[in-house]
Amino acid sequence: MNSRKFFSALTVIMVILSLSISTFAAATKYPSVIGGGNEVYFTTSDGKLYVTQPKSNNLVQVKKVTNVKMAADDVYFGLWVMDKSGYVYYYQDDPDHVGTYPTKKKLDKLGTVKSISIGSEGMYALKTDGSVWGVNNKLQVFKVEGLSGVTSISIKDFDIIALKSDGTVWQWSDDAVIADFAKKKPLTQITALKNVKQISAGASNGLALKKDNTVWQWSFDSEGAPKPVQIKGFTGAKSIEAGRMEGYVIDGAGNVWTWKQWGAKKNSPSKIKGFTQIVSMVASGKDSYDGFSNGRLVAFDKNNKFKIYNVD
Repeated sequence: MNSRKFFSALTVIMVILSLSISTFAAATKYPSVIGGGNEVYFTTSDGKLYVTQPKSNNLVQVKKVTNVKMAADDVYFGLWVMDKSGYVYYYQDDPDHVGTYPTKKKLDKLGTVKSISIGSEGMYALKTDGSVWGVNNKLQVFKVEGLSGVTSISIKDFDIIALKSDGTVWQWSDDAVIADFAKKKPLTQITALKNVKQISAGASNGLALKKDNTVWQWSFDSEGAPKPVQIKGFTGAKSIEAGRMEGYVIDGAGNVWTWKQWGAKKNSPSKIKGFTQIVSMVASGKDSYDGFSNGRLVAFDKNNKFKIYNVD
């Protein structure tokens, strides 16, 4: 498996862009669009996979992969793919020939799953029975014990959050799916959050959208019990999304707001110009906080056309 030595190669292929917005792309229906460690991945109804590119706002087909239901990359040139039958495959890329994916391995021990979410060092899968399973970058499969009734999961880096059917939110990190410098965190309920309907994880913060359409954020590294704070400045939030160190929300009018989760303008939302009538969005796991890569937010309007917002 690849290690952090490939970051130098990643630095070359990832181009730091200034803030920019693409023109609307042609309307195409994508049943699955999820953010990976570096880019955003689009799946078509016939199982084809497309990915955003660092040097343009165009999509490129990943021709080596077919019969896809959902897929995304980690930060070490690994592509995690769930096929239409619910089986998961790991494609190892060649950093000297990006996009060739010479190695393919099926995760037989995982069985079939409902959905996947990709972190920096591995991935998690949600099964139809509400259980959560992890896979590290050595392709070792394990069940997350003490957790049931889960309806959605989200991870961008090392910390994962889960939403249960009762509207409660849980967070943790496993030794098997974190870097050497990171610390394992036990399974913990965010007791201050109830009646939650959507979650999204960044690198160091979690986001939750409550049924009353308010947005809450908390740190994964809080001393003691996590203490969510409400993110204000907009009304009637309909959807949330976390980049690596960015937060995003679609308000009741279809506008998109963003805020930094660090720095002088921490937790101060501002409207993204030119994004109107937006109904859904997806962010990649990288942004300017890393110092060598740029993140992306892909937002779809009511006509299923999308725009790409590049984070500087």
